Amino acid sequence: MNDRILSFLGLCKKAGKIQMGMDVTVKCAKEHKAKLILVASDFSHNSEKDIKKVAENFDITVIKLPYTKDELGFVLSKLCGVICITDEGFAKRIEELILEKQEENTWLLQ
Repeated sequence: MNDRILSFLGLCKKAGKIQMGMDVTVKCAKEHKAKLILVASDFSHNSEKDIKKVAENFDITVIKLPYTKDELGFVLSKLCGVICITDEGFAKRIEELILEKQEENTWLLQ
């Protein structure tokens, strides 16, 4: 796999620092465990609004990725449209990788 972000998400999963799915992500946010929330490019618009509202209430960054649910599901072995990172270090590294990719002008944050 040549994509550094997807590779790193796979590493996060192996380390047990990722939670997948809407309900689990909301629960992690409410328990102050979520450090970063990532949504798939084809995530439902209404669900995205809901997760952004929750994230805003708990001061959590939400980033829309340029990957579909299927692409994330391939890496994470579970089809999901929203994931949360529960470790501060992993969250910071993912944000750095996203910023690097943005600077390469390959896609823009939304």
